[in-house]
Amino acid sequence: MQHILVIQLARFGDIIQTKRLVATLRARHNTTVHLLVDASMVSVAGLLYPDVVVHAIDAHAGAGHTDMSQRFDWTLKTLSALRSIGFERVYNINYSGMSQALSTLFDPDIVRGYALSHGQATKTDWSRLGFRLTANRRTSCLNLVDFWAHFTRQPLPADQVNPIPQSSGGGIGVALAGRNARRSLPPALLARATMTMVHSMGARRIVLLGTAAESASAREFMQHLKPGFLEKATDLTGKTSFADLFEIVSGLDRLLTPDTGLMHLAAHVGTPVTAFFLSSAWCHETGPYGPGHMIWQAVFPCSPCLESRPCPIKTACRTPFEDPTFPRCLAKPQAASLPQGLVGFSTELDALGVRCVPRYGEDDREKEREYVRSFLLRHLELSSPGAVPLSSEQAGTLYSEPMWMLRFDHGRGDTLQFLSPAQ
Repeated sequence: MQHILVIQLARFGDIIQTKRLVATLRARHNTTVHLLVDASMVSVAGLLYPDVVVHAIDAHAGAGHTDMSQRFDWTLKTLSALRSIGFERVYNINYSGMSQALSTLFDPDIVRGYALSHGQATKTDWSRLGFRLTANRRTSCLNLVDFWAHFTRQPLPADQVNPIPQSSGGGIGVALAGRNARRSLPPALLARATMTMVHSMGARRIVLLGTAAESASAREFMQHLKPGFLEKATDLTGKTSFADLFEIVSGLDRLLTPDTGLMHLAAHVGTPVTAFFLSSAWCHETGPYGPGHMIWQAVFPCSPCLESRPCPIKTACRTPFEDPTFPRCLAKPQAASLPQGLVGFSTELDALGVRCVPRYGEDDREKEREYVRSFLLRHLELSSPGAVPLSSEQAGTLYSEPMWMLRFDHGRGDTLQFLSPAQ
């Protein structure tokens, strides 16, 4: 029996987005998959991956160990147990100091992703290429689910990852906010969008979802609901466990949401998503996984931005959602009436994974994005070698010299490939 470890120390949504990689590894004969998560995510990981062995450390100082020596002893026991298992492969997919330090527990030859070697941070070639692709996020086209999945050769086909979304009769769910306020719509705008969707779909219920931190936003949201809609609304912010969320989201007709973990949960269980992306959120990188989801993406010259930097234009990318015509677009999308700076995308699947296809509005980088996607299909040997001719300029952008001058693997531990920009 082979044992494979995936190190995923990030939050709720990231654990769900690891699904294609985990499912691929689980599908391999005679393999036991292990998943290392932060202690706060143990119940989530167990619900998502019941056939996976879940391990935990207190990576974010949130497991209740106020005594540092207690926290250290508990972590040390977990790491000692991991080291004794004898993993065949370790997928370290978070680019963080913590996960890189953890990689030193294992033989560097079995680690894929990010590691420390002689005190220096290193990346395998697929990781390095991922960083080059996101150097220009405007043309980025690789969903994070697929980026992580392609750390291994021949990942599970994209159409076997999540169910085809369909309504289940439980009404409209509303995820009130993400972790960053700039990436979320204010309660007044969200209430207006929700009423439009409830009316157009004939939904019988509105369910407000979020942590206790969103309770104030929920109260404000309710204040903006018109009579007839208020009676349909139920505020569940701060009142649900992870198990509750799985059940509630599974029964919805649709989830309205910014880029949140709840959005990824909806895709995971096959609930249709209508997502609002703005600021640093970029649907081509972290949109809902699966076919048939709808995303309204704000596209400005500065999109997508870095949320760690102050916005010099006062979150102007929110203005398309404030336009009075936007709710009508939700009910009956029309490219001609779409507010300026907004593009409506729907999700489709191809050999690489999920892709966001522009349906409404103008996507001025569509051709460049399609080129990059074709390049990736060729690079991963998912299309014929002649499908995408590479000019010297293009090769220099997407390949670093060591990647095409030397024999290397994709950072996935398989057969070495020789890649030339002239191919």
